[in-house]
Amino acid sequence: MKAFAIIASPFGTAESSVPAEVAAKLAQVRALLADLGAPAIVLTTSGAVAWLTAGLENRIEAGSTASAMWVVVTPGDALALTTNVERPRIDAEHDLTGRGLSLETVEWFAGDAGFVAAAREFAGHPAASLASDGHAGFRPPSASASRRSPSTPRARSSTRCGPGGRASATSTCRRASRPSSSAPARSARA
Repeated sequence: MKAFAIIASPFGTAESSVPAEVAAKLAQVRALLADLGAPAIVLTTSGAVAWLTAGLENRIEAGSTASAMWVVVTPGDALALTTNVERPRIDAEHDLTGRGLSLETVEWFAGDAGFVAAAREFAGHPAASLASDGHAGFRPPSASASRRSPSTPRARSSTRCGPGGRASATSTCRRASRPSSSAPARSARA
């Protein structure tokens, strides 16, 4: 079992839960891979990368969803990709190996094409077969979503109640989509 980092603060010491959080999220992503039937998933946006890495921020500029680091997750491994310009900063500021990620670089001038090629090489499959968070260089999200079973109760009920569904299922769906009478009323602002 991997030892956790000790964090000292004015309030005492504690063990970091970051490695355990990232490990749990990697397990979730790997379960999603199995659901999608994809050999790997590539996270390219700052929000998706921050979620998986337990808060690691890599925004290129405020307000942009682009990330200076991508993460490629396969059933057995996880790789962070960044440019050769960003690598020294990431090495100095973040413990990626403690988060269960290795780090490789792409030449800064290679742009998205360099990241896509590195992700494809790491996964060992064509980019068009890799799932992603919406990046155009990989399998379209609609193709990924259509292979996955609905995950929310509302999504599951709407698929049962689509065209050709039973009348009782349809009425259940209509009731489920109405706001609950116990929900707090929203006041209109003038």
